[in-house]
Amino acid sequence: MDIVHAGQMQWVQPRSGHRGTDKDKKPAPEKTDGGWKWLFKGDPDSMDNYHLVMLKRGGTEQRNPRHRHNHDQIRFMLKGRNNYAPKDTVPEGTITYIADGTPYGPQMGTGDDTLILGWQGAGVDPVEFLTLEKIREAGRELREEGEFVEGIFRRKSGKGPKNQDGYEAIWERVTGKKIKYANPRYDRPIHMHPDNFNWVQLDEGIAIKRLGTYTERGTTLYMLRLEAGTSHQFEESDSRRLVFSIDGEGIVGGETYEQYSAVRLEKGEGVNLTADRVTELFIIDMPPQPVPVDVDAESPAVEAAE
Repeated sequence: MDIVHAGQMQWVQPRSGHRGTDKDKKPAPEKTDGGWKWLFKGDPDSMDNYHLVMLKRGGTEQRNPRHRHNHDQIRFMLKGRNNYAPKDTVPEGTITYIADGTPYGPQMGTGDDTLILGWQGAGVDPVEFLTLEKIREAGRELREEGEFVEGIFRRKSGKGPKNQDGYEAIWERVTGKKIKYANPRYDRPIHMHPDNFNWVQLDEGIAIKRLGTYTERGTTLYMLRLEAGTSHQFEESDSRRLVFSIDGEGIVGGETYEQYSAVRLEKGEGVNLTADRVTELFIIDMPPQPVPVDVDAESPAVEAAE
C-alpha cells in the first residue's frame, strides 16, 4: 500500500505547453492561479502506465480543438464546471470517463476556478502513455519547427502535417511512430452525477454508490461511505485500486488519512480502513488488461462424442 496526502503537497507547474497558445504563455511565473499535484505515477516503461493528479485552474477561456486520445481518462470535478464540447458543460461534482479513441471538443474554458481529480493512462490496449518529462522534451524540439496555437501544433519546418493536434504531434515525436486510435467504443465522454445515485447498504454503517463499469477491461468506478467508527476491508484483488478520500479522517493500513488523501493498492494487496469521522471515498478499480479473442479465426474441428 502507498498513501499520499494532497492537502500537504505543494502545487507545481508542469508547463507541458501543448494545450493553449505559445504566445499567451509567460516564462516561469513566480505566481500562478493553477498547478498540479502528482499523487501517483505508474511505471514509465510499462505499456500500462498511468498517473493520478489533482489539477487547479484559475478562471480561463483557454480553448482546445476537437480531439481524441490513445489512452483513457477519468475526471472528477471537485470544484467548478468543465466544458467538453459546445452544449456539453458539466457541473461541480461530475465524474467523467473518456475511453481511448472517443472524440470530444472543441472545448472552451468556463471561466470557473476549478479543482479536478484526474486519472490518465492505458486503457484496454497496451500503449505508451507519455511521462511529463517526455512531453516537455518533445515540446521543446517541436517549437524549433513551429508553435502551439489553441491546442494545435502549427508546423513551419520539418517533416509532418502542417496542422496537427498538439498531443498527437508530441506522441509521434517521442515514439517515432504514427499514432493509432481505437475505434470509439462510446460516442462521447460519459458523465456521471454521483448526487443522483442512491447509497445502497453494503454492511452495517457502510454504503456504496456503483457508478459504472466500462469496456472489456472492466474499469469500475464506485464510492463508499463509512459512518464514524466503522471499518471496511479492501480484500486482495487482481486489480490495481486507487482510493481517494473526498472527505473524512481515519486510519488505513496503520496510517492516518484525511480529506484528499489517496491510497494505491497494487495487484494482490488488501488493506483495512477505519473511519474516525464520516468518510466518503472514490475508488478507481482497474483489472489487468484483457487478452482479446479472435472469434473470426477458424476453430479446430471437434469430433462428435460417440
